[in-house]
Amino acid sequence: MMKVRLVGDEQVIHALRTLGKDALAEIDAEAGRAANDLLGAIKMKLNGPVLNVRTKALRDSMKVIRTGAGREVGTNVVYGPIHEYGGVIKPKKAKNLAIPVGDLEGSPTKHSGLYLVVSRASGLFLANIAGIQYVLKKSVHMPKRPFMAPSLEEREPIIMRRAQEMLQRLIDKASGGGRKAS
Repeated sequence: MMKVRLVGDEQVIHALRTLGKDALAEIDAEAGRAANDLLGAIKMKLNGPVLNVRTKALRDSMKVIRTGAGREVGTNVVYGPIHEYGGVIKPKKAKNLAIPVGDLEGSPTKHSGLYLVVSRASGLFLANIAGIQYVLKKSVHMPKRPFMAPSLEEREPIIMRRAQEMLQRLIDKASGGGRKAS
């Protein structure tokens, strides 16, 4: 979460407070622009080099959500965090993870004709007449492939510049219309 705290002249702070709803509306609008800008950058990362896109479900799940005083950008897709942060994936109910490598999709329990292949050199596999369909693993280490944090790092200078410009406009408005030349 990004927070901005204004510290400064009490008269300026008081003047901003007197702007009331207009100032709050402008701050809210800027928060929306910043969040949508970040969302666009994240979706661009999810299109190309970061992940090997198959279904577009992660990219399509990215949303901007209004919170009390701002916005949050995120996803509710269960595998989003493992891509962002990396980690170890372990089976929940079975002894092994079944990783599809052949023509079959989904759980191997949905397919008949599979048999176990044991290789001392390579491990465990499930195969059918067409060949190896699943690799069986006790766990899989997923490297982190962040898409949110780098997007924020790239967009932060622009977001901060826009926020500073917006705050300066509000300060100018609150102090009577502009800066005086010195």
